[in-house]
Amino acid sequence: MRRAIFYSYTKTFSHTFSGVFNVPHGIANATLLPFVMRFNLPACPDKMVDIANALGEKTDGIPVKEAVELAIQAIIKLNNTLNIPSNIKDLHVSLDVLPKLVEDSMRSGNVLINPRLTSSKDIKEIIENAYNGPLIFNVQTVIYDWRKRRTLYCLVRFCIPQIFG
Repeated sequence: MRRAIFYSYTKTFSHTFSGVFNVPHGIANATLLPFVMRFNLPACPDKMVDIANALGEKTDGIPVKEAVELAIQAIIKLNNTLNIPSNIKDLHVSLDVLPKLVEDSMRSGNVLINPRLTSSKDIKEIIENAYNGPLIFNVQTVIYDWRKRRTLYCLVRFCIPQIFG
């Protein structure tokens, strides 16, 4: 499953959105990541707990379900800090071409490495959720100084990929 949480449907959708709507690939990845993580959650909760820990969340002594939610929330907070859109509607993605988006996504080789088996219906649901987002969580707004932002960047760029070897 190496790196599958990051490189599976997040990459698949980003390629499709970049090609159809000219959305910058990295921005699409960041916007989609929380939605794909939420979808993949049942297939790899332990890896998501590792992500929460790598992002500085305290997971000791709390149920796995809560720890996993902290991972998703940490990505959402990081996206907010970096002014990444909280849904794909803000990226000017249109659901008018949803069947094409689903079809293009299903043709991707990344479908085979996604941690959770999926169907066209699942992909359609992920895209619709990402369009209608944002994912909501009840955490106070956090103001990061540049050092913390840099630390989070380093965690995401260098430490989290090591979790997936």
